[in-house]
Order: sequence, then structure tokens, then C-alpha cells
Amino acid sequence: MSTTTRERGAADQKSRKRRRADIEVIGDDDIDPRIAQRRRKVDGERRRGWRRRWVKALVSVLVIAVLAGGTYGAFHSPLLDVEIIDVMGSTQLDSQAVAEAAGIREREAMISVDPGAAASRLRHNPWIERATVVRHWPGVVEIRVDERSATAVLVDGAGKSLAIGTAGVVLGSRSDLGDAAS
Repeated sequence: MSTTTRERGAADQKSRKRRRADIEVIGDDDIDPRIAQRRRKVDGERRRGWRRRWVKALVSVLVIAVLAGGTYGAFHSPLLDVEIIDVMGSTQLDSQAVAEAAGIREREAMISVDPGAAASRLRHNPWIERATVVRHWPGVVEIRVDERSATAVLVDGAGKSLAIGTAGVVLGSRSDLGDAAS
């Protein structure tokens, strides 16, 4: 009796299905003890591998959180506060007034000092022509200003004296000058 290739293929598929079904039914008692031991070892390794991955992921997240918290805490601690505000080039304005106009205070966190924004705030003052603000870690902020000088005093109809700088910039009233205009 001759069988065709198609018939043999169908018979092979049926026998494979039967074998798979037989394997599922067979218990550990019917398997060679070495194979059963290896299966238990592989299953244990799979479970341990899954646990190890989760433990590694958890440890990684904790390390990142601790580093981020430590960095934040270090930059916002009193150790990195503004301790000295050094104002240079200010002859007509008080150093304290320049620091206040810049928006910088002592005991402020150094990380929160924005040199560009502070210099911009200073340039809004009519007496200040140029301003630079630099942080020097761990606790010094240096403010350099170039002041305009009063080249004329204008008295308006009400008798109020106004200081005029170069290029016609109104610097303020004569009383704002204090001893510098005398």
C-alpha cells in the first residue's frame, strides 16, 4: 500500500499532536529524574531572573531619586546661599540700593540668582548705563555698574531740579543725587 506525501504529512501532524498531548499528561514521575531536575532548575532561574530585574529597576530608581534629592538639597542649603554682594562702580548710587534694584538679597539661594535678569533690572534705572552680574561660587555675587554722570541740571516751571545725563537722558530730580551733585 503506497501513501502519498500529503497523507504522510497529515499522519505526521496527528502523531505530533498526540505526542504533545502525551507530554502534557506525563507527570514528573514518568520523566527521567535528570530532566525533571533540569526543568525545576530552569523554572527557578526564570523566577529569580524576573525578581532580579525588578530589584535592579527598583534600586536604579531609588539611586536616581536619592541623587536628585541630594543635588536639590545641596543647591538650596544654607551652605550655598548668597553671603556677599559686591557692588563695584557705584559712586552716585548706594551699594545697598543697587543690590535691591538687581533683586538680589543676602541668604538667597545662589542657584536662584539669575545674573541676566538682575543686570536687565539694573539697566532700567536711569543712572545705570551698563551692568553686569556674576556669581562666584560658593557665596559671592559681583555687580559691576557703569553710571551715567549728570552733565546738566534743568529747573522746570515748578522749581523742581532735574539732572540730565549725556544723550539727554533724564536721570532724576536733583534731590535724588544727594551729595554727588553738589
